[in-house]
Amino acid sequence: MMTHAFESWSVHRVALQTDVRNKRSWAAIERIWGKLDGIMRADRPGADDTVRTSARFSIVASEWPGVKARLTARLAGGSRDS
Repeated sequence: MMTHAFESWSVHRVALQTDVRNKRSWAAIERIWGKLDGIMRADRPGADDTVRTSARFSIVASEWPGVKARLTARLAGGSRDS
């Protein structure tokens, strides 16, 4: 989907967000080299009827070639930490 966004639609930025309590999603976003843009405190209702605080991440167009290369290498069986 990011390939389509950056290469077909020519977007400048792909944004991702997760609840700050969701450490698994936070770690997954960081593993695909999403950069933390900030924390939005008490920004929306949570799925568990609490007030959710969101961590917002992004990948920008100038980062995409490197991110794509690392993701492609990982999918091909390369290093998980490259």
